[in-house]
Amino acid sequence: MFCAGLLITAAAGGCNAIIGLEVGELDASAGGAGATASSVSAGGAGGEGGRGEGGAGGGGAGEGGDGGTGGTSDGGAGGAGEGGAGGGNEALCSHAREGAVRPPSGEWGTLSGLAVVGLAARDGEVTALVKESRVLVSEPTKTRTGFSVARWNPSGVRESAYGMTTGDMLGSISAEHLAVASDLAYVAGWSEAPLTLLASGGSGRCTASAGADTGRKPSFLLALDQLGKCRWAWSVEAEHNAYPLGLAATADRVTFAVSRSGATSATTDDCVLGAADQRGVTDLVTFNAGGKCRWSRALGSSAAVHVAEVIAAPQAGEVLVVGDYDAPDGPLDIQGRTLPRAPDRDLFVARFRLEDGALTGLIPLTAAGSQAAARHGSALLPDGDIVVAGTYTGPSFSFEDDCPLLPPTGDTENSFVARVSKKGVVWSRGFGDEERDQMVVSLAVDGAGAIYMAGTLEGEIALGNGESLTARTDELQSFLIVLNPSGNVLSATAFAGTGTVGVWAVAPGATIGDPFTIGGELTETFSLVPSDHPSAAPGEGFIARVKGLP
Repeated sequence: MFCAGLLITAAAGGCNAIIGLEVGELDASAGGAGATASSVSAGGAGGEGGRGEGGAGGGGAGEGGDGGTGGTSDGGAGGAGEGGAGGGNEALCSHAREGAVRPPSGEWGTLSGLAVVGLAARDGEVTALVKESRVLVSEPTKTRTGFSVARWNPSGVRESAYGMTTGDMLGSISAEHLAVASDLAYVAGWSEAPLTLLASGGSGRCTASAGADTGRKPSFLLALDQLGKCRWAWSVEAEHNAYPLGLAATADRVTFAVSRSGATSATTDDCVLGAADQRGVTDLVTFNAGGKCRWSRALGSSAAVHVAEVIAAPQAGEVLVVGDYDAPDGPLDIQGRTLPRAPDRDLFVARFRLEDGALTGLIPLTAAGSQAAARHGSALLPDGDIVVAGTYTGPSFSFEDDCPLLPPTGDTENSFVARVSKKGVVWSRGFGDEERDQMVVSLAVDGAGAIYMAGTLEGEIALGNGESLTARTDELQSFLIVLNPSGNVLSATAFAGTGTVGVWAVAPGATIGDPFTIGGELTETFSLVPSDHPSAAPGEGFIARVKGLP
């Protein structure tokens, strides 16, 4: 069930690709769900030291520093405070603060389904996308995968009035992405057979099936109402494949990325997807909250352009696409703009106007070696910059910022995280060693701008300042590294139990001092989740609320 022991290393994502397959991913190019943008303005991050003039900020997410030259020294005091004007120009990517490594402390935890693959937090509640196992009523000896959407209140009580499940349907159904905005939740995935759900209010049915051929796998988008019941559905079906790649939502828009190849049909004809050859094409499609298509844009060949994340930026009126691309023979064109030639895989960030889909910016992030953006591996910072995380291979390198070189990978894959503005990389950091793979599987940002990066842990991750996370021999664990907006490590935690613990999703609170929620999968036991899980059972899903930084 997990990538423990023998990890498959591949330029397109290694164990990340395996994790994708385990939760229903169909190919290594599939990407992640958009992170919910916060409306909180950027406050001071605090931190460990300054290069410029110190300020008198009222505390940020960091530990506090020396204030730089000529200023006061209290700019970053306050650890988990809401932040103010900040403590001057803080050093980027400096050493981890003392005592950053700490064990997790839970508030509540429970088992749920086969795996919890998506989380979204709002007002203390957390909505979860859960992979389920279904026994067919018509064929009780057979099982299929399905999914449910559920919600827990801040005290850990599941809300019985909220949610939906795929129930008894033909074929397997996989949900890949979850986004929550206003009173609606959106789910994207694929199905082996027509997906039919009761519509909200008992007023008919939501059907996601583009054509009559049930041997194909439609890629679907569902909108769920305030009680988690289906409000509307849309799907696209292709002759060869249709893969869901990303999802992001605002109060009045939802954007869906999909890869398709061969002859294509959709449940409505208000979005013109255009032709697709056998190699395939990746599209970006936007609907309003009522399910009417607003626009669609082709991003290029799905063999060359791999979408990893779609992010909504409502304050800027934009939707961002983050991914990686292959262009060994020459520049790559996207909507009349070009990405430079890339002998190995490189990264890109594209910005589209939310109103009409016009491409307003295209930023290549090029570096030595090969980089792949992680599925669910990007998020929006309060000031409009984004954070991108993923894996890389090759010797020591940097993204030409002011931070130290990323450590070499040897024959393995390491994790990187980078802050990117409209002009390019602001800072970047690398984590991992040359012996084992360390890979990002989820990234999120809280309302104050702290960055939560979760991934798989084998071997050792050096954090600086003598701090490190070390996995037990031949065991796959999970890690969570929390950084402030300047790239400095605030906290690092290893999640381990008997057997293997995989953390696939993280939903932060408002600030780093508030509890956050993790979801994933375990094979035996995990201290944050009271369980009578039998050791011979396959993987089982969990959700747990973890205390924030003191």
